[in-house]
Amino acid sequence: MQSTEKPKQKTYRQGSGLYFSAGLLLSMVLIITAFEWKSAYQIIDTPIVLIEEPLSEDDFKPVVLPAVPSPPRQSPNIEEVPEITPTMEEPPIEPLLPDDEEPEVNPLEGLFTEGNPFGVETPPTAEVINREAAPVDGYKDFYDYLHKNLRVPEHLLDQRGETRIVISFVVDTDGRITDISLAEGSDKELERQVKRLLEKGPAWAPAWQHDRKVRVRKALPIVIKTNR
Repeated sequence: MQSTEKPKQKTYRQGSGLYFSAGLLLSMVLIITAFEWKSAYQIIDTPIVLIEEPLSEDDFKPVVLPAVPSPPRQSPNIEEVPEITPTMEEPPIEPLLPDDEEPEVNPLEGLFTEGNPFGVETPPTAEVINREAAPVDGYKDFYDYLHKNLRVPEHLLDQRGETRIVISFVVDTDGRITDISLAEGSDKELERQVKRLLEKGPAWAPAWQHDRKVRVRKALPIVIKTNR
């Protein structure tokens, strides 16, 4: 006949208190041993001399640091205005005929010929022009006017040296300046600035030829110096 009692199951909690106490005791022994462990060392009987000689008064002198020089003051960058140097050379003069004077031309002659095609004899300039065309206030005031009002293009300000141009124009019988063009040089922006100043600038005295006002062509040299 079989027994009705259930077999006892194994439990892992049996003896756990004993294992905990043994582990705790072993841990405490290791910790105390680590803190109380002493290593062997050699005792030095000879005293260590820190200062062999007493310090003198010179050793206690205060240390004087040199004064730090202040940085130099930087002056603001001043852009130099380009200088327009007037050339006092006599500009070449090309005399023109008066408005009311028409040359006589033979339609069958003077075509495709060398020399003087229209057959009009023109005396030398020095004998024909009795008085040259010039600014009413003189060339010095005229160049001062250009120097104060000329707006030099930026690309010329970045260049060092001189820029020379020659402006050609016609002084009419009433002193007006017409037919302005660039005779020498290739800077179109500078040509436009000079043309604007000539059109709005001071009046010119017309040239005289045989006691009559005549139209003449002038060539005006302008030199611009930049020192940036």
